[in-house]
Amino acid sequence: RQMMEYAGAEMARSQPETSSQPPPSVKSKQLPWKDVYDSQPDVVVVGCCGFDLQRNVKDTLAHAESLAPLADTATVFACDGNAYLTQPGPQLLVGVAILAQCAYHNQPKVLQSIAETNIIAPSKGFEVVDIQSRLAMDKTRAKVDDDLASAVGIGDIEDNVGAKGFAERHKDACERGEDFYDDPETGYKVFTEVAHKKRGYCCGSGCRHCPYNHQNVAGKNKAQKIQQPAILYEHQDDIDGENLFSLSQNDKVKVMFNSGGKDSFLTIRALARSHREEGPFGLVLLTTFDATSRNIAHQNIPIDDVIRQARHLNITLLGVPLRRGSGERYSSRIEKGVAAVQQYLL
Repeated sequence: RQMMEYAGAEMARSQPETSSQPPPSVKSKQLPWKDVYDSQPDVVVVGCCGFDLQRNVKDTLAHAESLAPLADTATVFACDGNAYLTQPGPQLLVGVAILAQCAYHNQPKVLQSIAETNIIAPSKGFEVVDIQSRLAMDKTRAKVDDDLASAVGIGDIEDNVGAKGFAERHKDACERGEDFYDDPETGYKVFTEVAHKKRGYCCGSGCRHCPYNHQNVAGKNKAQKIQQPAILYEHQDDIDGENLFSLSQNDKVKVMFNSGGKDSFLTIRALARSHREEGPFGLVLLTTFDATSRNIAHQNIPIDDVIRQARHLNITLLGVPLRRGSGERYSSRIEKGVAAVQQYLL
């Protein structure tokens, strides 16, 4: 924030000052895109900590669809965040100059004044990212994909597997006892299951290879974070109630595939009738969903809707995210889901 003020720019989401004292330092927070849109920025600067200009350009283009609502009103820049925005030291002064050039990119006299200060990056530290061109390219690519899908037929997310996804790299790294591997798509270093087990507990961050079924991921947004099968709702026993499908009061437990649709609801009704006529048992709903969109195939509803259903019916729900680009087969994800239920019941 101070760098923005020194650059003569105003934070789009700044809060009104209630004191003459500078605001206390706070940790950065993740914002929903709606908050970004509502702030109506004139300029967006992407300068992520630890990443150079090339990497921040790549990540900005990767989020072109999310930035699309701003493309007509805001200019989007990428910056060498590692060199000029996040490292404490003299280079932050260059970062201020870069932010000023971004903020006043359409005012030649201001840019001339900035240039006369001789506070410039030794190499180009920022550039405009053409979101509109990327969107047009993605639209063309999508049409080609649709035409190809129409010609050869298209499968479901369950069939979206490949031979060389990150799961294979993770497996190889674990066999070598390594703590990290490089993600084949992004280049990020990713913690392996080996590293997580060395820590000895779930950190609650929703890590890709958490071996603890995300047991410490808390809050209403748990379904948005998990990368491994995890319990998204737990049956609540009622001392005075019937406790239909209770897990704690029944040794026998059934697992039901649940899509959140009408057929699933009718199956639950049939199981409730069986519970009363043939004897009690516990029930776990198992729901698979796309780890990227967080939607459920076929029904095309968000996993959060199914969580609300499970809460209303008071039935334990296990979510199994299907991860694009992982190379995992659908059956292997289901096996992990069943293993997570077994571990939960221990």
